[in-house]
This record gives sequence, structure tokens and C-alpha cells, in this order.
Amino acid sequence: MDKAAFLKRLTAIARGDTPADMVIKNGLIADIFNGRIIRADVAIYKDTIAGIGSYRGKKTIDAQSCYLLPGFIDGHIHLESTMLSPMEFARLCIANGTTAVVIDPHEVANVAGIAGIKYILKATESLPVDFYIMAPSCVPASDLETFGHRITASDIKRLLKIKRVIGLAEVMDFPDVVNGKDAMLKKIAISENMVVDGHAPLLSGKGLSAYIAAGPASDHEATNISEGREKLGLGMQIMIREGSVSRDLKNLIPLANKFSLNSLSFVSDDILPTELLKEGHMNRILRRAVSLGLDPIMAVRMATLNTARYFNLKRIGAVAPGYKADMVFTRDLKRFNINTVIKNGRVVYKNGKFNLSINKRDSIPSNIINSVKARPVIELDLLVKAKKEIDVIGLIPNEVLTKWLRLNPKIKN
Repeated sequence: MDKAAFLKRLTAIARGDTPADMVIKNGLIADIFNGRIIRADVAIYKDTIAGIGSYRGKKTIDAQSCYLLPGFIDGHIHLESTMLSPMEFARLCIANGTTAVVIDPHEVANVAGIAGIKYILKATESLPVDFYIMAPSCVPASDLETFGHRITASDIKRLLKIKRVIGLAEVMDFPDVVNGKDAMLKKIAISENMVVDGHAPLLSGKGLSAYIAAGPASDHEATNISEGREKLGLGMQIMIREGSVSRDLKNLIPLANKFSLNSLSFVSDDILPTELLKEGHMNRILRRAVSLGLDPIMAVRMATLNTARYFNLKRIGAVAPGYKADMVFTRDLKRFNINTVIKNGRVVYKNGKFNLSINKRDSIPSNIINSVKARPVIELDLLVKAKKEIDVIGLIPNEVLTKWLRLNPKIKN
């Protein structure tokens, strides 16, 4: 069916002239545009919502007064950090109401280069979650590390031509951007007219202005209200991070108000499989946000529509006519436990059971696995010659930022 014929049928259903493929009745729809809950039917044609109102359909689903929310979107995650295959990660996403993710595969690129990114693209193309890929901007993150591959500006230019590659991933080398270094600026310039994600921990003042002026439009590194407010005030999309290590939600929730609403999103960056299994994914962040006093509808918007709009993802992120039929049913707006998930107009998860076949094993190319070649470790490798004062990396609880410490060690042997 061509697009015009599809729209002809869609509008006929929306007018009420033709039965929908499926109608959801007795649901409480989260109207994230007006910040309210409405009781109405949702008419679906193929993978698209045709209308909200009173409708008839070939098939009817009784929502039993569940809240109908848009499918959740994680706007920044490194799939590799979950230590799960794309298929297993997708399974946990669906079970927790996440229907789309934006991933930065810079870790697999560091090890396997372009071949690694192509593997991620292929492995995610037919899963029940929409995987959008950002082209890694900083591989390696630093020349100080041992790395397997380097992603160049030419590589990025080729990647940006691929359909599901939607922009340039977090520009971590903010010093080179601020100081006008050609190599980094060339990567940003190549990404013109596409989304460029930022990464600027503790950057402030004129340095921050220089960074934003160059192109990065978001930041997920703010850890306190002052940093978040400055970046927000300079036009950045603030991605409030609540992951397994970095937990910035409590500090940044006060940013949310009627003026900032559109410029705030929730991201995980990153989450361990044990936490995914026990606590959930984006629904876990929503649960915490509401417990901290955030309005539930505002919280849902920050986990759906705001993220979609920032990434220029058209027609996803809301329960509204013309939007993709990706929906989540939940019985309350405090715990966000998932009852049913509809993806592309199909029920794919209900009452703890999957209604789709994603049981095949992931096929990983031989050039991706067994890629790290290291000689056996010997005792001398572990010998550290003692000094009176040594450099120490100091951990900060619930953050990925660290402190530089100079300490006097206890010396034995």
C-alpha cells in the first residue's frame, strides 16, 4: 500500500466511517500536551493511531481503567554497558514499557571499529524496540588509553548516511571543541543539520558558551542544580541521568517547571542487567521522579515526547492521532508497573508474558568476538614500586566524576 492509500484509510477511520483494526476502550489516556488524563477510545490502523474519541473496530481491547501512556524512550544509553545482547536488552525494555532507545556504541567501536557499529545496526534491525544509533564522536576517548580502532571524520560522514543513524554522539572532547581544534570541529561540521549530543561535565562560563556555539545541543553530565540551570539557560536539552552509577535525578528535579518543561528528558546512561531485571528501565526513573514530587504527567512527557522531539523523531512519543501506536498500560502513576505493551499496533507484552518471538540466539560475527589479544599476566605486571606520595583516583558516590588525590601509601614488602 502506498502512502496516499494508507492516509486515505487512516483518515476514514479517524472520521468514524470505517472500523479500525483495533480499538482500545476503557482506558485513561495521559494527555501529555495539556497535562491531564482523559477517558476515551484509541483507534488504531496498522501501526498508527487513527483517532481519540468514540470508535468501533474489528478487534477490541478492554484497558480496564488502566492509564494509557506513550511507549517510553531512553535518550542516551550505551548498549554494551548493559552486558546484554541487543535481543536480551530488547526483551527487558519491552517488559518495562520502553519501546525506543537512542544508543551510542562508542565502546564496541573502540574495540571493533566500523565493523562493531555495523554489527549493532544489524543485530537491532528486527527487534520489537526501535534502536536509533548515534555516530560515535570520540573513539578513542583519549589517546592515553589502549584502543583497537579510531573513528575518523570520514567514518562519521559515511555512518550519517545510514537510515537509523540520527546524529553525532556525545562530544566528550569538550576541551578541543572549546579551544577550536580542527579535528573535533570537523566532526561536528560534518554533522550539520543533524542532532549533536553534548558531554560537558563541570564546563561553565565562556567555555560552555564556546562549546554550545560549536553545535552540541544537549548535556547529560550535570550533577547539581547550579550546573543544570546554567546549561538549561543557554539553550541545552538537559538529559537528567539516573543510572546504576550516576544518580542525578534528586539533585536536578528542581529544574522542572512550566518554562523548562520542553527542555528536560530522562536517560539511564547506563544500567546494569541486575537493576534492569529487579527495578525496571525508564519506568524505574519515572517511579523515582514521582516519589520526589514531580507531577506524573510531566514525568511521562520527559520520558517520551521531549526526547522524541529533541532527536527529531517524528510522530512518536504521544498517544495522539497520527502518532505511532506504541503504548504502555499501567494501573497507577506512582509505581509504573507494566500491564500491557503495544508496539506498532500489536500487543507484544501482557501480564508478564511476551506475545512475540524473539527467542533466537544472537548471531555475532567472528570478527567481533575474541578481538582482545593479551599476553598472560605475570607477577611483575602487578608490582608497583613504592613512593612516599602517590596519585590516587578518588571515587565520588553516585557519580562517574572522580577526584585527583595525592596520598601517602602503606608500604609492605
